Amino acid sequence: MLLNPSKYKLNSIKLVSGKGKVVDILNIFTRFYIDESIYNYCLTGSIDVLDANNLISGSLSALPLMGNELLAIDISIPTMVSKEKNNDNISDADEYYFNNYNIVGIFRITSIKRNLEREKLQSYNIQFASEEFVLNENLNISKAYSNRTPSEISEQLFNESFRSINSKSQFETTSNKLSFISPLWHPFKVINWMASRSISNNTNCSTYFFYENLYSNNVNTTNNKTNMFNFKSLDTMLKSEYVKRIVFGMANVPITDGTNSANLSKYVKAISYQIVKDFDTIESINAGLFTNKLIAHDIINKKYTELDYNYDNRFSDMPHLGKSGKIYSGMMDASGKRFTDYYGSAVYMHPLGNSFGNNYIDKIVGPRTSQLASLQHCNVNILVPGDGQISAGNVIKFKLPSPESVPAYDSFYDGKYLVTAIRHHFETEEYTMSLACAKETPKIDYDEYSRP
Repeated sequence: MLLNPSKYKLNSIKLVSGKGKVVDILNIFTRFYIDESIYNYCLTGSIDVLDANNLISGSLSALPLMGNELLAIDISIPTMVSKEKNNDNISDADEYYFNNYNIVGIFRITSIKRNLEREKLQSYNIQFASEEFVLNENLNISKAYSNRTPSEISEQLFNESFRSINSKSQFETTSNKLSFISPLWHPFKVINWMASRSISNNTNCSTYFFYENLYSNNVNTTNNKTNMFNFKSLDTMLKSEYVKRIVFGMANVPITDGTNSANLSKYVKAISYQIVKDFDTIESINAGLFTNKLIAHDIINKKYTELDYNYDNRFSDMPHLGKSGKIYSGMMDASGKRFTDYYGSAVYMHPLGNSFGNNYIDKIVGPRTSQLASLQHCNVNILVPGDGQISAGNVIKFKLPSPESVPAYDSFYDGKYLVTAIRHHFETEEYTMSLACAKETPKIDYDEYSRP
């Protein structure tokens, strides 16, 4: 039997006014969702409420919603966890144990849409975001940082700006050093800029993300909030072990690998999946996936340098989800060239560092451009029962049966994926997650298909 946790317990969901008045909307909400993404620095969400008693629209005995009120959510999520989650040979159901994950979130109301459904019945759509999101919009940073790593600058700024909210964070260390003056930017804009100028201390990766997860294992002891901010390299994400196995079974087709060598009882069964985006040759070329050229100019000495990046040449220098497969670089054209032979298809210009310090742009632009483009090459949405184990930035293993009898699983879409975003859907009795996943390499290299 496939693992299928989807039930959850909503312990409380409350609105809190600036004067401390509390309204419990546990029994009048219809659904809500929370979004997290490696491309967004804060959690956002929306909740729908049906109100027949005018509880939250401003009567003297109720809670007036005027904007910026608190939304406090406490959720318990049952999850089946494998004792050896990365061992594909587990066959005994006793190898799983039951774990209860808690999600505790405190958000700020950002906007409200109100509708009159019928006489004496109103509906509200309440938009909300992390407390840090609203605070960030009210802060402007004018400060100089000299000869510091991007991770040091980002972590210091984060702690100075959001310490009062007791935010948790993890900052992966960087090796390069910068000198920087913030021109009255918001804190998160500074940190995102630092992410675009970072080189990993561990892998030399130059593709960093700054984002917030809904759930973390390190619960804050002050207010029990479970959200966490991450400053992390793509290489670290891709090298991580997968946190969940997911399988999709087509209707009336038994889920098997044809050899009985794999026990699929340890997989969570996907409710549905959708191929959102397959390869787009023109987009990949223009985005600089296969090759790109950086014209780095020195305005002081009136010089410039051209730096070419080649996907094929640098492929083995970076970790990948697939063991060996490269994104196909095209057939030979009329000139006898492939996509990786053209260096002028995507050109970028950027100034080099000056006498105040090196900006390392020559080591960052080429690989970062190609890696970001590779995450847009193959995108799949997978709807699964909700649990507390999967977060944006995690790796999952997805098994997709092939329409053919052999091979048993799709040779392209089967395999590991990076979860780039999650929409957490909470209905009154069911919790599901829509996973936006990216495969930055195919499971099998194109040459394997081409063998006679």
